[in-house]
Amino acid sequence: MMLKIFLIVGLLLTTNFCLSQDTGKNEKIISVMSTVYFETDSDQFYHDSRKTIEDLFLFKNGSVVKQIILTGFCDEHGSNSNNKDLALRRVKNVQDFFNSKGNFDPSIFEIHVRGELNPSDLEYFEGDYQLNRRVQINVSYEYPDSTLLNRNRDSEVIAVESQEKSLQKISSKITDSLKLNDKLVFNNVIFYPGTHRLREISHPVMDSIINSLMIHKKYEIEIQGHICCNGLNEPGLDKDTGQWNLSTARAEQIKRFFVKYGLDPTRFTTIGKMANFKTGKSDFYDRRVELHITAIRENETEKE
Repeated sequence: MMLKIFLIVGLLLTTNFCLSQDTGKNEKIISVMSTVYFETDSDQFYHDSRKTIEDLFLFKNGSVVKQIILTGFCDEHGSNSNNKDLALRRVKNVQDFFNSKGNFDPSIFEIHVRGELNPSDLEYFEGDYQLNRRVQINVSYEYPDSTLLNRNRDSEVIAVESQEKSLQKISSKITDSLKLNDKLVFNNVIFYPGTHRLREISHPVMDSIINSLMIHKKYEIEIQGHICCNGLNEPGLDKDTGQWNLSTARAEQIKRFFVKYGLDPTRFTTIGKMANFKTGKSDFYDRRVELHITAIRENETEKE
């Protein structure tokens, strides 16, 4: 597990699929993600999804599309072989729509066919077939002028701390000297608006947090979920589930990550803080979780 985490972090730090990366030529590579959904046993995405794809072309001003990754998913209905075929057809239709808008070089497309998801997969939405019938889209752009990344602090192309710098900070935050009621805040554990889905930039940060918590295993932690834009004590709507529990859903999603990758579930509780504790920075940073140390297991020894 430890080796897997280091490999994942290393890979994400050396490829172009972090949110912002220097190319050494006064250029930036950025990546944005979106999703389109489908009817049962259909390869035709919802009409409303057309705007979802078209919005990916708003980032112009000299940008060049370098890569488009399309990943197709299905719900549990049907056989595995049929679902693989259906997922491929869904991806191809999304690719065709891209080409109708931009006539892209075929070499920039990377196609992945996942087909039917297992309930144990983190991408799986339990009890909601519609959300599992989807194509995930990742588009990477090259910008000749890095100042463009700062034009909107609440957009998919926000300029944030480099991944390397963030990962270094995590190791300095999670140490064996934390005290009861200490709170850990990570600027790059951020969610997409209206959902409990983590932004891509958050995944290597999560890997580093998990790694540190494996080493420093004496802490019991309350995972506190936050939302951005409501008034005091107003719950947020989770667009993925239709439930009014968005801040709690974000905290529970982080716990699922922790438990899936080997951390003791008895160490973690979750709570939704709604929009009652805003950062004062921007909506982008308010869509977050924080870790609150609620107990210290003195009999636990630190991992060598």
